[in-house]
Amino acid sequence: MCIAGCSTAPTSPGALRIVCSVVTWCSRDTACYTLSMHYMFLIPFVIAIFAELSLVPPIQRWWRHWMQVRQTPVLPIDRVPDEGNIAITGQTQPAHTPEYAPLSKTPCVYWRVVLREQQGRRSSTTLSDRTSEHPFRLSDGEHGICIEPVRATLSLTGPGHHTWIMNDLAALEQLAQEGAVARRWQKTTWTTVSEVCIPVGEKVWVYGAVRTISKGKIVAAGATMPVLISNRPPRQLIWLYGWQWMVASVLLLALFLATIFGAWWVYQVL
Repeated sequence: MCIAGCSTAPTSPGALRIVCSVVTWCSRDTACYTLSMHYMFLIPFVIAIFAELSLVPPIQRWWRHWMQVRQTPVLPIDRVPDEGNIAITGQTQPAHTPEYAPLSKTPCVYWRVVLREQQGRRSSTTLSDRTSEHPFRLSDGEHGICIEPVRATLSLTGPGHHTWIMNDLAALEQLAQEGAVARRWQKTTWTTVSEVCIPVGEKVWVYGAVRTISKGKIVAAGATMPVLISNRPPRQLIWLYGWQWMVASVLLLALFLATIFGAWWVYQVL
Protein backbone atom coordinates (compact mmCIF):
# COMPACT_ATOMS: atom_id res chain seq x y z
CA MET A 1 0.00 0.00 0.00
CA CYS A 2 1.25 3.48 -0.83
CA ILE A 3 0.92 6.07 1.95
CA ALA A 4 0.68 9.64 0.62
CA GLY A 5 3.67 11.74 1.63
CA CYS A 6 5.84 8.84 2.76
CA SER A 7 7.68 8.46 -0.52
CA THR A 8 9.85 11.41 0.53
CA ALA A 9 10.62 9.98 3.93
CA PRO A 10 14.42 9.53 3.41
CA THR A 11 14.83 13.26 2.80
CA SER A 12 12.19 14.45 5.29
CA PRO A 13 12.94 16.01 8.71
CA GLY A 14 13.64 13.58 11.53
CA ALA A 15 10.21 13.64 13.16
CA LEU A 16 8.35 13.28 9.86
CA ARG A 17 10.69 10.45 8.81
CA ILE A 18 9.89 8.50 11.97
CA VAL A 19 6.14 9.00 11.56
CA CYS A 20 6.24 7.96 7.92
CA SER A 21 8.31 4.86 8.75
CA VAL A 22 5.81 3.77 11.40
CA VAL A 23 2.82 4.39 9.11
CA THR A 24 4.52 2.52 6.23
CA TRP A 25 5.33 -0.40 8.50
CA CYS A 26 1.78 -0.51 9.80
CA SER A 27 0.41 -0.37 6.26
CA ARG A 28 2.18 -3.67 5.49
CA ASP A 29 0.49 -5.39 8.39
CA THR A 30 -3.28 -5.66 8.00
CA ALA A 31 -3.98 -6.02 11.72
CA CYS A 32 -1.70 -3.15 12.63
CA TYR A 33 -3.14 -0.94 9.90
CA THR A 34 -6.72 -1.70 11.00
CA LEU A 35 -5.85 -0.97 14.62
CA SER A 36 -4.10 2.30 13.76
CA MET A 37 -7.02 3.48 11.61
CA HIS A 38 -9.44 2.54 14.39
CA TYR A 39 -7.74 4.82 16.89
CA MET A 40 -6.89 7.59 14.42
CA PHE A 41 -9.74 9.69 15.89
CA LEU A 42 -7.66 10.12 19.07
CA ILE A 43 -5.08 12.31 17.34
CA PRO A 44 -6.98 15.64 17.72
CA PHE A 45 -7.71 14.84 21.37
CA VAL A 46 -4.03 14.12 22.07
CA ILE A 47 -3.12 17.42 20.41
CA ALA A 48 -5.72 19.18 22.58
CA ILE A 49 -4.21 17.70 25.75
CA PHE A 50 -0.74 18.95 24.81
CA ALA A 51 -2.22 22.40 24.09
CA GLU A 52 -3.88 22.41 27.51
CA LEU A 53 -0.56 21.59 29.17
CA SER A 54 0.68 25.03 28.07
CA LEU A 55 -1.42 26.41 30.95
CA VAL A 56 0.69 24.57 33.53
CA PRO A 57 3.74 26.95 33.63
CA PRO A 58 1.71 30.14 34.28
CA ILE A 59 -0.39 28.32 36.89
CA GLN A 60 2.77 27.24 38.68
CA ARG A 61 4.18 30.79 38.51
CA TRP A 62 1.01 32.38 39.88
CA TRP A 63 0.77 29.79 42.64
CA ARG A 64 4.39 30.36 43.71
CA HIS A 65 3.91 34.13 43.86
CA TRP A 66 0.65 33.63 45.76
CA MET A 67 2.47 31.51 48.35
CA GLN A 68 5.41 33.94 48.37
CA VAL A 69 3.22 36.93 49.27
CA ARG A 70 1.08 34.98 51.75
CA GLN A 71 4.01 33.49 53.68
CA THR A 72 6.31 36.54 53.77
CA PRO A 73 5.40 39.31 56.25
CA VAL A 74 6.48 42.85 55.39
CA LEU A 75 9.43 44.03 57.55
CA PRO A 76 10.82 47.50 58.23
CA ILE A 77 14.02 48.02 56.25
CA ASP A 78 16.12 48.43 59.41
CA ARG A 79 14.98 44.97 60.62
CA VAL A 80 15.93 43.03 57.48
CA PRO A 81 17.99 39.93 58.44
CA ASP A 82 21.34 39.03 56.91
CA GLU A 83 19.78 36.28 54.76
CA GLY A 84 16.49 34.64 53.94
CA ASN A 85 13.30 35.51 52.09
CA ILE A 86 11.91 38.91 52.97
CA ALA A 87 9.29 41.48 52.00
CA ILE A 88 9.86 45.22 52.39
CA THR A 89 8.20 48.45 51.28
CA GLY A 90 9.43 51.94 50.54
CA GLN A 91 10.01 54.50 47.80
CA THR A 92 12.26 53.84 44.85
CA GLN A 93 15.45 55.86 44.44
CA PRO A 94 18.23 55.55 41.83
CA ALA A 95 21.42 54.01 43.16
CA HIS A 96 23.48 56.50 41.14
CA THR A 97 22.00 58.57 38.30
CA PRO A 98 18.36 58.03 37.27
CA GLU A 99 17.62 55.99 34.19
CA TYR A 100 15.13 56.93 31.49
CA ALA A 101 12.71 54.41 30.02
CA PRO A 102 13.63 53.94 26.32
CA LEU A 103 10.10 54.43 24.96
CA SER A 104 8.32 56.87 27.31
CA LYS A 105 11.50 58.65 28.53
CA THR A 106 10.15 58.42 32.09
CA PRO A 107 12.76 58.89 34.88
CA CYS A 108 12.80 55.42 36.39
CA VAL A 109 14.81 52.89 38.36
CA TYR A 110 13.93 49.88 36.19
CA TRP A 111 12.49 49.24 32.73
CA ARG A 112 11.64 46.33 30.48
CA VAL A 113 11.02 46.54 26.72
CA VAL A 114 9.55 43.62 24.75
CA LEU A 115 9.33 43.46 20.95
CA ARG A 116 6.76 41.04 19.52
CA GLU A 117 5.82 40.02 16.02
CA GLN A 118 2.13 39.38 15.54
CA GLN A 119 1.17 36.12 13.85
CA GLY A 120 -2.57 36.02 13.30
CA ARG A 121 -5.07 37.43 15.76
CA ARG A 122 -4.10 35.51 18.88
CA SER A 123 -0.51 34.35 18.49
CA SER A 124 2.74 36.29 18.56
CA THR A 125 6.48 35.63 18.71
CA THR A 126 8.85 37.48 21.04
CA LEU A 127 11.72 38.90 19.02
CA SER A 128 13.45 40.83 21.80
CA ASP A 129 13.11 41.10 25.58
CA ARG A 130 15.53 43.44 27.32
CA THR A 131 15.67 45.10 30.75
CA SER A 132 17.80 47.58 32.60
CA GLU A 133 20.43 45.84 34.70
CA HIS A 134 21.36 48.48 37.28
CA PRO A 135 20.33 48.08 40.93
CA PHE A 136 18.30 50.74 42.71
CA ARG A 137 17.58 51.69 46.30
CA LEU A 138 14.42 51.32 48.35
CA SER A 139 14.05 53.85 51.15
CA ASP A 140 11.54 54.32 53.95
CA GLY A 141 12.77 57.83 54.74
CA GLU A 142 15.37 56.83 57.33
CA HIS A 143 16.87 53.59 56.05
CA GLY A 144 17.58 52.19 52.62
CA ILE A 145 18.52 48.92 50.98
CA CYS A 146 19.78 47.95 47.54
CA ILE A 147 17.47 46.04 45.14
CA GLU A 148 18.85 43.94 42.28
CA PRO A 149 15.89 43.71 39.84
CA VAL A 150 17.38 41.64 37.02
CA ARG A 151 14.54 39.69 35.37
CA ALA A 152 12.15 40.77 38.11
CA THR A 153 8.45 39.95 38.05
CA LEU A 154 6.49 43.21 37.92
CA SER A 155 2.90 43.66 39.04
CA LEU A 156 2.18 47.35 38.48
CA THR A 157 -1.10 49.21 38.16
CA GLY A 158 -2.00 52.80 37.37
CA PRO A 159 -0.87 55.32 34.74
CA GLY A 160 2.77 55.91 33.90
CA HIS A 161 3.90 52.29 34.04
CA HIS A 162 2.92 50.84 30.66
CA THR A 163 3.61 52.24 27.19
CA TRP A 164 3.39 50.59 23.77
CA ILE A 165 3.66 51.34 20.07
CA MET A 166 2.58 49.42 16.97
CA ASN A 167 4.30 49.29 13.57
CA ASP A 168 6.41 52.42 14.14
CA LEU A 169 9.59 51.64 12.19
CA ALA A 170 11.24 54.98 13.01
CA ALA A 171 10.75 54.41 16.75
CA LEU A 172 11.95 50.82 16.39
CA GLU A 173 15.14 51.98 14.71
CA GLN A 174 15.76 54.52 17.46
CA LEU A 175 15.21 51.87 20.15
CA ALA A 176 17.63 49.55 18.36
CA GLN A 177 20.30 52.27 18.29
CA GLU A 178 19.84 52.74 22.05
CA GLY A 179 20.13 48.98 22.64
CA ALA A 180 16.59 48.60 23.98
CA VAL A 181 15.52 46.10 21.29
CA ALA A 182 17.28 43.71 18.92
CA ARG A 183 17.17 44.34 15.17
CA ARG A 184 15.05 41.34 14.29
CA TRP A 185 11.90 42.82 12.81
CA GLN A 186 10.86 42.85 9.17
CA LYS A 187 9.15 45.74 7.44
CA THR A 188 6.37 43.49 6.17
CA THR A 189 5.32 42.15 9.60
CA TRP A 190 3.09 43.62 12.31
CA THR A 191 5.21 44.51 15.33
CA THR A 192 4.34 45.66 18.83
CA VAL A 193 6.72 47.19 21.38
CA SER A 194 5.60 47.22 25.01
CA GLU A 195 7.40 48.97 27.85
CA VAL A 196 6.93 48.72 31.60
CA CYS A 197 8.90 50.84 34.04
CA ILE A 198 9.12 51.71 37.74
CA PRO A 199 9.25 55.51 38.08
CA VAL A 200 11.53 57.27 40.55
CA GLY A 201 9.74 57.92 43.85
CA GLU A 202 7.18 55.12 43.39
CA LYS A 203 6.02 53.33 46.55
CA VAL A 204 6.44 49.61 45.97
CA TRP A 205 6.56 46.32 47.82
CA VAL A 206 9.54 44.08 47.09
CA TYR A 207 9.66 40.31 47.71
CA GLY A 208 12.97 38.51 47.35
CA ALA A 209 15.98 36.91 49.02
CA VAL A 210 18.37 39.07 50.99
CA ARG A 211 22.09 38.45 51.10
CA THR A 212 24.99 40.37 52.61
CA ILE A 213 27.88 41.60 50.47
CA SER A 214 30.86 43.84 51.19
CA LYS A 215 28.84 47.01 50.58
CA GLY A 216 25.90 45.91 52.72
CA LYS A 217 22.65 44.02 52.23
CA ILE A 218 21.04 43.49 48.85
CA VAL A 219 17.69 42.00 47.87
CA ALA A 220 17.86 39.79 44.77
CA ALA A 221 16.28 36.71 43.22
CA GLY A 222 16.22 33.54 45.27
CA ALA A 223 17.19 30.04 44.21
CA THR A 224 13.81 29.31 42.61
CA MET A 225 11.95 32.64 42.62
CA PRO A 226 12.66 35.98 40.91
CA VAL A 227 12.30 39.28 42.68
CA LEU A 228 8.66 40.37 42.80
CA ILE A 229 8.06 44.13 42.66
CA SER A 230 4.57 45.60 42.92
CA ASN A 231 2.82 48.84 43.79
CA ARG A 232 -0.16 46.80 44.96
CA PRO A 233 -0.53 46.20 48.74
CA PRO A 234 -0.06 42.59 49.89
CA ARG A 235 -3.81 41.93 50.24
CA GLN A 236 -4.43 42.92 46.63
CA LEU A 237 -1.53 40.75 45.46
CA ILE A 238 -2.82 37.75 47.40
CA TRP A 239 -6.27 38.18 45.85
CA LEU A 240 -4.85 38.76 42.34
CA TYR A 241 -2.50 35.77 42.23
CA GLY A 242 -4.96 33.54 44.08
CA TRP A 243 -7.72 34.38 41.61
CA GLN A 244 -5.42 33.82 38.62
CA TRP A 245 -4.11 30.41 39.61
CA MET A 246 -7.47 29.11 40.87
CA VAL A 247 -9.43 30.18 37.77
CA ALA A 248 -6.71 28.84 35.45
CA SER A 249 -6.60 25.55 37.38
CA VAL A 250 -10.39 25.09 37.14
CA LEU A 251 -10.26 25.94 33.43
CA LEU A 252 -7.44 23.43 32.85
CA LEU A 253 -9.34 20.72 34.72
CA ALA A 254 -12.55 21.45 32.80
CA LEU A 255 -10.75 21.37 29.44
CA PHE A 256 -8.98 18.15 30.34
CA LEU A 257 -12.21 16.42 31.45
CA ALA A 258 -14.01 17.71 28.33
CA THR A 259 -11.24 16.30 26.14
CA ILE A 260 -11.34 12.90 27.85
CA PHE A 261 -15.15 12.76 27.73
CA GLY A 262 -15.13 13.84 24.08
CA ALA A 263 -12.67 11.11 23.15
CA TRP A 264 -14.78 8.51 25.03
CA TRP A 265 -17.99 9.72 23.35
CA VAL A 266 -16.47 9.62 19.85
CA TYR A 267 -15.11 6.13 20.57
CA GLN A 268 -18.57 4.93 21.59
CA VAL A 269 -20.16 6.44 18.49
CA LEU A 270 -17.60 4.90 16.17
